[in-house]
Amino acid sequence: MSGQARVADETRERVLEAASALGYQVNMLGRGMNRQRSDLVGIVVRGATDPYRAALFEALLREIDARGLQSLVAEVDDEAALDRTIARFLQYRVSGVLVTSGAPPIALAEQCARLGIPVVALNRAVSIPGVDAVLSDNETGGRLAAEALLQAGCRHLGFLGVEGGTYSGLARSAAFVAALAPALAAGRATFRPLLAAGPGHEAGAAAAARAWDAPLDGLFCASDLLACGFLDGARATGRAAPRDVSIIGFDDVTPAGLAPYRLTTIRQDAAGLAARAAALMLERAEDPARPAVIDVVPVTLVRRETVAGLNEVT
Repeated sequence: MSGQARVADETRERVLEAASALGYQVNMLGRGMNRQRSDLVGIVVRGATDPYRAALFEALLREIDARGLQSLVAEVDDEAALDRTIARFLQYRVSGVLVTSGAPPIALAEQCARLGIPVVALNRAVSIPGVDAVLSDNETGGRLAAEALLQAGCRHLGFLGVEGGTYSGLARSAAFVAALAPALAAGRATFRPLLAAGPGHEAGAAAAARAWDAPLDGLFCASDLLACGFLDGARATGRAAPRDVSIIGFDDVTPAGLAPYRLTTIRQDAAGLAARAAALMLERAEDPARPAVIDVVPVTLVRRETVAGLNEVT
């Protein structure tokens, strides 16, 4: 029943038929106790209502299921929740942990790594021995956004991020500014940072309400959620994209492709991130001593209707 023993096919079939007739189900926790590890994979989430994080979470669930494993999900928002999560994962003898939160709980990753439990951080590189990471190519994303806005003729550019910053947001902003550097040095463009009070739609709309005290005709946003909020906020001031300002988001969540947004954006590959995270976790289980790996998953520019002069590609 464990799938580990060497049993003749004919014998296996007879055992399975008898088990089915009796209604027998494998006790997965019992199997885990015998093996020292269960078939459970711990997933740490935060902000699961965010459209992209929800899409990534769903992709992880599908990937784990496809590999014959089960998911044990924990939402971690504070230290108390972190302590409970560590205890629960250890009680259930998880085979690995995937951390998807915007700010991965480092204490959890460190403790799991010390205990030999494979840990993979998604969309954040960490400097913890034995902890692997997989993240979207923020550098290329920032460059693609800068090139698209300059190609559209934008000269007064901005980046909308969140107060306090996030790992991904800061990386995207830095790449965007680096790609603008030649135009800035030549006096062909200006740049200014814009900050939203939070990561959500309402914060993006509020940022739009106060964005016009200086010229702005091209904006790269840290996420689609901020970009959609900014679009709505701009409309409330009588402005529209791309007539008055060209806007690019990041993620390519479902609402970005729908009216009234039709947002040009940088697409993250949620399925690709999930597949690579699961692979790194299993590779770490096979070779616990290997050096930590950081894998970068490609991103693409999705052309829709919020950047002047770009042909739409859906």
